[in-house]
Amino acid sequence: MSIDYTKHPGFSANYALARARFLEAARDKGATIYSEIYPECGGPQGEELAQDLALFGDHKAEHWLVVLSGTHGPEGYAGSAIQLDWINRCAADIPPSLGVALLHGVNPWGYAYGQRTSQNGVDLNRNFVDQAARIQPADPLFKQIAAAMVIDTPGAEVFAGFHASTKQLIEKHGISVYADTVSRGQYHDRSAVMYGGSEREWSNITLEKLLTTHLTHARKIGLIDWHTGLGERGELFFICFNTSKELLDRAVEWWGQPVIRDAGGFSGAALPKYTGTVCQGVIGMMSKAQVVAAVIEMGTYPFQEMADALLVENWLRSPNGLNAPDRDKWMAWTAERFNPASYDWQESAIRHGGEVMAQALAGVVAWE
Repeated sequence: MSIDYTKHPGFSANYALARARFLEAARDKGATIYSEIYPECGGPQGEELAQDLALFGDHKAEHWLVVLSGTHGPEGYAGSAIQLDWINRCAADIPPSLGVALLHGVNPWGYAYGQRTSQNGVDLNRNFVDQAARIQPADPLFKQIAAAMVIDTPGAEVFAGFHASTKQLIEKHGISVYADTVSRGQYHDRSAVMYGGSEREWSNITLEKLLTTHLTHARKIGLIDWHTGLGERGELFFICFNTSKELLDRAVEWWGQPVIRDAGGFSGAALPKYTGTVCQGVIGMMSKAQVVAAVIEMGTYPFQEMADALLVENWLRSPNGLNAPDRDKWMAWTAERFNPASYDWQESAIRHGGEVMAQALAGVVAWE
C-alpha cells in the first residue's frame, strides 16, 4: 500500500522518492556518498533499500555534525525533509575544518513499509545495547502493560479500555514508574512494544560500519537523531544523551536551558532510563570522540493518542493485524500520527529543524 501524506513540497511521498531526492541534492552539492544496501529484500515496489551516508565539508575534520533520519520508519519523512532542506540551503557554505555527515534511512525497511520497527519486529532505538541488559529478568509491570495492549482489532471502545487499564496502572505505580517501564526498552517479548531484539540488527551493524569507517578523525561530534510524536504539536522536544555535565552544559549552550535542563519527561513523568538508543550506540562507537547527542522529537498528536498509535502499530505486526481486512485503514491512521498531513505541521518541522541544525553547527564550530 502506498500512502501519500505530502503537503509541503519539502516532504516526499514515499521512501523511494525521499531517498532519490536526498541523493540527487547531495551529489549536486558535491557530497561524497557511501551506500550500504539492505540485503534481505527490496521495498514495496521492488525499490532498493539502503542506509545512505552523505559527507560534506572537510572529510579529515576533527569537528563533525552528524544528523540521522528514519530510525523509526514513518518518522523518517520529517527527518528526511529537514536533511534535504539543509542540503539545498546550507551545504555550500560549511565553515572550514568542519565535516557534516547526513545519514538517510537508518531503518530503510521500516521507512519503506511504514513500520516503526525493523523487518524482525525490533525497535532499533532499543537495539544498541550490550548483552547485560538483555539478560535482566522480565519486568512484572511490563507484562501487565503488554497484556493490556493485546487487542483483536482497534477502535474507540478498545482505545477506551486501554485508557482505563493505563489509568489504573498509573494510579497504582505512578506516572514516572509507568513511563519508565513502558519506554526504557525490553528484551523478552518480541510481540510487545519497545522490543530491543536478541542480537544486533542490520541497521545497527551498518551504522557502525559507516560511521567508524568514514569519521575516523572525529574528536568533537554534535549528533542529532530526528524523530516525531512526542511533545506539543509542531514544537520540538529534546531528549539528551550526554555522558558528563560538561557535555550537557554544551547542549544547553547550543539549544537553551528550557529545552534541555527543564524539559523533564513527558505527560508529567520523569524521563525514562532508556536503554539501547541509537544516540547511546553512536557514543559507544565513536569512543575517541566527545559527543553531544540528542534525540529531537517533533510533536504531532496528544500524548494519549500517540499511545493509541503505538497500540495500533503493535497490533499491525500481530497475526490479527497482518490478516485484518481493514489493515490499510489502520496503517494510514497510524502513519498520520507520526507524519501529519498538514502543511503547517510539515513547514514547522522544516523550519524548526533548520534552526536546530544551525545552532548545533555553530556550536560544533566554536567547540574548543
